[in-house]
Formats: sequence, C-alpha cells, structure tokens
Amino acid sequence: MNNKNFVENETKEVEANAHETLTTPDVSSPNDNKMEYDVKYSYLKNIPKLVRKNNTLVTLLFTFMLVIVSVVQSITYIRQAAIASNANKLSQYEYRFEFYKKLESIQETTAIIKLEPQQDLDESSNLNFKILSLLRESKLLFNKDVSRSINVILTEHMEFLWMLNNEGMSHNEYEKKMHILNEEYGNFLNSDSFKVYLDINRIE
Repeated sequence: MNNKNFVENETKEVEANAHETLTTPDVSSPNDNKMEYDVKYSYLKNIPKLVRKNNTLVTLLFTFMLVIVSVVQSITYIRQAAIASNANKLSQYEYRFEFYKKLESIQETTAIIKLEPQQDLDESSNLNFKILSLLRESKLLFNKDVSRSINVILTEHMEFLWMLNNEGMSHNEYEKKMHILNEEYGNFLNSDSFKVYLDINRIE
C-alpha cells in the first residue's frame, strides 16, 4: 500500500512539474536580449548599403542601355545619311540626264524643222518656250562654265529660229547654219566639263 502511495505521489509531482514548465513563460536572459538586438541592429545598419548598391546597379544598367540606344541611333543615322546621299546623287543625275534629253530633243527638232514646212510655226513657238525653260534650268543644274556654254548653244538656236520665221532662209543657208549648230552641240557634249556632270560617280 505504501509503495502504491509512493508511486502516486511521484507521478503527481512529475505531472505538476511538467505543467509548471508548460505554463510558465520563458524569461529571456540579458545575454539573449543583447544578441537579438545586435542581429536587428546589424540588419538595419546594412539596409542603406543594400539600397545604395541596388541604386548603383540600376544606374549602371540604365546607363548601359542608354549607351546601346545611342550606338543604335548613330548607326541608323549613318545609314540614313548614306541613303540620303545616294538618293541625292541619283536625283541630281536624273535631273541632269533629263536636261540632256531635252537639249537633244531641241537640237533634233531644229534640225528637221525646215524639212517639214507644215511644222514651222507651231514647232518654232514650242521650241522657243522649251529653250527659255532650259536657259533657266541650266543655271540651277550646272556651274557657270557649263551653264554659259549651254546658254550660247540655246541662244544661237533661238536666233536661228527667229531668222527662219522672220527673214526666211534658203535650203542651202539652212543646211550651212544647221551644220554649224550641230558641230557646236557635238563639241559641247564631248567636252570634259559636260561629261563630268553626267558622271554619277563625280556628283557630290
């Protein structure tokens, strides 16, 4: 009986101790509090460093992206400038070649106008208008030397047409005058100064 009471008493004491252990709140020691404070302080102290580091990385990344964009824009500009330059050369060449074809047309029409009397009046009026237009264009497309040579040729054609319409001209006189005009025209086309203006590789 005594043994039974002893066991019961021991059991109750163990249970009481266990209950007390479970219900009694933990009391942190001063050392534990200090350690926890040090950890929190160290973390908070490092936050500005982390922020500065992140800001630096973001700034570097943004700067790098700006450099890339700048390089791409520069390459694009260079390509566009090259295209514009080539387009400008092509445009100038087309204008000059078109001018040459107009000049050639005037020369050919003047050469046959006496051979087809029915075209005298209409063609003469039309030719004068074309010649005046080319006189203006030559100042815009060519330098002074070439423009002067063109103006001489065109002016002689206008004088020839005026004489043909107002004073009349025999067939022999017509042929002699046309021979002179054709020779001057051919010399101009074969001149180095004019060839340069029809060379697309020489256009700036």
